[in-house]
Formats: sequence, structure tokens, C-alpha cells
Amino acid sequence: MAGVLLIVVTVLGLVYILSAGVGGKWMADNVIAPIFGVFSGAAPSATPNPTQKHAEQKAVFKGFTLYCLQMGVFDSEANAKSLADSLKKQGAAGYLLDADGYVRVLLSAYDSEQDAKAVRDRLIEQEMDCTVYTMNCDKLELTITADESRLPRIQPIFDRYAQAIGKCSDLAFALDDNTSTEDEALVEIRDMAQKMKEDAKSIEDSGYAGGNDVVRAMNTLFTEGTKALNVAAEGTQNSLSARLKYAQMQLAGLAIDFVKTAQNGLAGIR
Repeated sequence: MAGVLLIVVTVLGLVYILSAGVGGKWMADNVIAPIFGVFSGAAPSATPNPTQKHAEQKAVFKGFTLYCLQMGVFDSEANAKSLADSLKKQGAAGYLLDADGYVRVLLSAYDSEQDAKAVRDRLIEQEMDCTVYTMNCDKLELTITADESRLPRIQPIFDRYAQAIGKCSDLAFALDDNTSTEDEALVEIRDMAQKMKEDAKSIEDSGYAGGNDVVRAMNTLFTEGTKALNVAAEGTQNSLSARLKYAQMQLAGLAIDFVKTAQNGLAGIR
């Protein structure tokens, strides 16, 4: 079926369907649902199990693009680290991105390409070597059928993660502009970290993470994201603004890895 992506993974009665387009929905409704019992290893029964109530939920991990200021490209992390450390001391992210066989040193990231280019042009006027590099995260759509008493609602969890990426940037630039204090920023970072920790625990406590690659990747995303926010809040090296800019890119990188892992870890039909 050209142009259709349909992915199904079943563990312990948990079914994921990642689909795109009308054809994918038709396959989900007319092919996957009728044979759910076969995937789960359960024979059809007129008497439902009273201890489990399967429910369907749809969740979208929204794609995004960050426009990053790239200050250098190196063939190894060792060569890039000196520049990254210098940028961190000046209040920048100094984030090292290993991609396409190179290590890129990133200064900061913006939601707007126009904003990124405006800052790039000012840096070039100051005779700094700077280009705009894009970090892209694909959109991930999931239809999940699971025991509703075990798996939490995924969409609010995805939304909170996306908000955390943007909030790190907002707080960093507010600190740079002196429109927020460090104490105010720390309250918000710690609150985000606590909520993300609770989200990771709710996924882990579902019991699905132990046997399903997608749920395991989801749990890793929120666990590592919590660590990134905690480092930003509790770290002592470099300024809080620099740590927040770094956390923003770290959260974005984790999101990109999660989506790729989810896509690559599933068995697909095209």
C-alpha cells in the first residue's frame, strides 16, 4: 500500500499502531482490530476478562524544528570540547551534537528561523564564524490499546515534554534580558523536573516498559529528560542561562532519539 505506514507491536496485550494517511486508518480499523486476539495470543471469547478493560488512546508527539547557531564543526569531540567549554563560560549552551559523522558546537537554539538568522548576522558582523543548523524531530502518531488501569494518558505527558523544551529557552532568554530572576527560574525548572519524574514513574509502573521497545524508549526519554532538568537546576558550573540553553538542546536531542527509536524498533508494513 503505497504511501501508507502501519506499524504494530504487541506485548502483554499492548498494541501500537503508527499510521499515516487514510489508508493507515483503514488498515487499523479493519485489519488490526479484528485480529487483536491473535496478536495477543488470546483466543476470541464471548466472556471478557473482568479484571482488564482495554481502551484506545491516541497520542501525538509533535514534530518540531530548532534553528541552532553553529559555531564550529569538528571531526572529534575532543577537538570540539575546548570551543564548547569557552562558549559555556560566556553564557551560551556550548552543546555538542554528534551528527552526520561530525561534532557540531551549538551556541543557542530558536523556534524562529528569522530570529536565528538575525543573531547569526550580528555575530558575523563581529567577525565570528557562525551558521544556522536545524535540529528536526519528526511527528510521531500512536494509537495505543492497553489496559486502561495500567497505562496513563500519554498525550498530556507528551505535551508537558514539548513545553519543557520551549520553557528552557524562554527562561534562559528572560535571564539574559533581566526580565526574570534566577530564583524565579529555578522554581519553574524544579517544577518541570518533578512533573517529568512523575511521568516517567507512571510509565514505568505500568509494567509495559519491561517488554515493549516503544514504551521502554518512552520511559528512557522522560527519565533522561528529568536528569537534564535537574542538572540545569542544581548544577554549579557556568551560568543558569547557559545550563538552560544546554538543557533545551539536550531535551530536543532526546526527543529526536526517542522518535527514531520508536520508528526503527517497530515492525513495519509499507
